[in-house]
Amino acid sequence: MDIIEQAKRSAKILRKSLNAKAVELSHGACLEIVAHQMGYESWNELSARSADEERLSIHLFVEHGRVDEASAFYSSAFGAVEVSRHDHQGNTRAVYLALRKTRICVVGSNPKREQNPAIGGPFSPKDKGTVSSVVALDVSDLDKVVQRAVNAGATLRFGPDTDSTGGLAASLFDPFGHIWALAQATSGGRTKPRLSVPRGSLTATA
Repeated sequence: MDIIEQAKRSAKILRKSLNAKAVELSHGACLEIVAHQMGYESWNELSARSADEERLSIHLFVEHGRVDEASAFYSSAFGAVEVSRHDHQGNTRAVYLALRKTRICVVGSNPKREQNPAIGGPFSPKDKGTVSSVVALDVSDLDKVVQRAVNAGATLRFGPDTDSTGGLAASLFDPFGHIWALAQATSGGRTKPRLSVPRGSLTATA
C-alpha cells in the first residue's frame, strides 16, 4: 500500500472515530489532519510529493506477538501515526506508521528464524542496544519528548545534554531494544545526534 492509500485509509478511520463522538468533519478535512500528522503542510503537498518521490522506509523488528505494543509505544512516545496494518489469522504481523515524513513498519520477527539462526535474519533485538543501526530523530522540544518516551516505557541511555553547538542531545533504548538518538536544533540550525556521552539523570513521572 502506497503512502496516498495509507493516508486515505487513516482519514477514513479518523472520520469514523470523530463521528462516533458526534464530531462532524468532512473527508477532506480529515485528509488535511492526516497530512499534517505525517509532516506535510497540506494534503496537496503530500499528494504532489508522493507522485514522484522515492522514499526510504524503516522496518523495526520486535519480538513475535509484541507488534501492537510496539506500535502503541511509538505513537505515545514520538507521535507516530498508524496508517495501515497487516493481520493474519487474528495476529498482527506488521503495523505501518508515519513519523513526520518517514514511514516505519513495525514487524514481528519470525519465530522459525529466531529458533534457527542459521536461516538468517532479520531478528528482533535480544537485549537493549543489540542492534546494528540507530534511529535518529530531530525534535523541537527534547526534554518533552524524552520525558514522554520514558513515561511510555523507554530507558534513558544518556542525556539530555548540551553539545558543542549549543543544541541538546539524548539517546534512549525503547522497550524493544532499539536505540533512538534524539536532537534538538539550535536557533542557527541542526545539531547532530550523538551516540555516546555521559548519561544524565531523568526519572519517569506518573
